[in-house]
Amino acid sequence: MQEEEFYIGWLAKAPPSFARRTRQFILVSVLSLPLVIGCLVYFQQGFSNGVFEYGKQTSLIGKFSPTPAPFLILESANQTNGRLTPQSILLVGVGKHGYFADPKEIPAGSKVRVDGFLIYREGKVALQVKSIAVLEKDSSVNYTPFASVLNAAPIRLQGEITDPKCFLGVMNPGEGKPHQDCAVRCLAGGIPPLLKVHDGDGKDAYYLLFGPNGAPLFPQIQQYVGSGIGLCGRIQTFDNWQMLYVDTTSIQRINKYALDAGPMCH
Repeated sequence: MQEEEFYIGWLAKAPPSFARRTRQFILVSVLSLPLVIGCLVYFQQGFSNGVFEYGKQTSLIGKFSPTPAPFLILESANQTNGRLTPQSILLVGVGKHGYFADPKEIPAGSKVRVDGFLIYREGKVALQVKSIAVLEKDSSVNYTPFASVLNAAPIRLQGEITDPKCFLGVMNPGEGKPHQDCAVRCLAGGIPPLLKVHDGDGKDAYYLLFGPNGAPLFPQIQQYVGSGIGLCGRIQTFDNWQMLYVDTTSIQRINKYALDAGPMCH
């Protein structure tokens, strides 16, 4: 019967079998380490180019539009001192909250000055509101906020849902499973959902989501935040933003990395 070698830690030398296995383990570890590091670097999600100018207050003047989400429509695209050239800016509140204005205090179409902190990424701009001053109240009854185009035919899109405030620059990453809980709380606080669509050409498009009549959509999409989702709706395009008015019966969970168009909308 062959005796098993027994290693006692305080001995000066390990038995041959222990020493051999230790050398093999060290050799494999040394050879594998560069490969493991390379894989981690290659597959690691990079930082976004989103910017949150916290502490750098900006004052902008424009028209206030409360629907379908609160927007500031700039009178001049040069108000941001050359940093940006947006025409319409999404207004959000402090923390995990959307911005809400009393229509009696700030009627739709009123000329306002908004002080706050800019958040921007890839041509989409939001402003965390610190204060709003009404310069001139709008007196028209039927205020039309945007020179927009609403597609008559529904279209199907699929992508990932997050919140625009964090995604544009407040958090990094502002998307995916790591950001899921934060996004849910932001959307529950009244920030409109953002759908990120990634096409086969490597380009991304972004859509603010609303119900069929512009109603909040959070209750219907809460369980899909941070996951892949497919849905149908009509697109409204204006300035540098696109809205998607969603057919809530079309919502389904999908693989967010799938690029096929999926079933047609009816």
